Amino acid sequence: MEFFGNAAFSAVNEGSNFILNLFGGPVANAARGITYQIRGALMMFIGNIQIASNPYLTELYAKKDHKTFFNTFFSVSKASFFILSLLCLPFLFYTSYILDMWLHEVPKYTESFIQLTVYFLLVRVFHGPIDSIFKAVGNIKSIKY
Repeated sequence: MEFFGNAAFSAVNEGSNFILNLFGGPVANAARGITYQIRGALMMFIGNIQIASNPYLTELYAKKDHKTFFNTFFSVSKASFFILSLLCLPFLFYTSYILDMWLHEVPKYTESFIQLTVYFLLVRVFHGPIDSIFKAVGNIKSIKY
């Protein structure tokens, strides 16, 4: 099953590069590359915070302390969203200024790509804590609220 997930992930990433290159040319690919550098840095920061909670969540579930388990899950989710929001606000409001400071020549679509990616990250930040639940439980059908 994991093979199909990894294959789909690779197809989406490589397919996106192919389609961007086909319709937008190297400029669009350059904009996507810059965007993914920012995305990687933000996701690494949040990922490190979320990884720290995984052992505690697993321990709580193993002890069958479901109330504390879900309270911790919601706390980690809220904290991750709040921290990412603080990190992303400058990219939403001052994208062109940041890009002008960082790069001498800014590719055409970079500002739009970054802003769309930041919105995506603000939604996707909840994936880490939810994934922690799945790993702690091991069986999605057996989750008890």
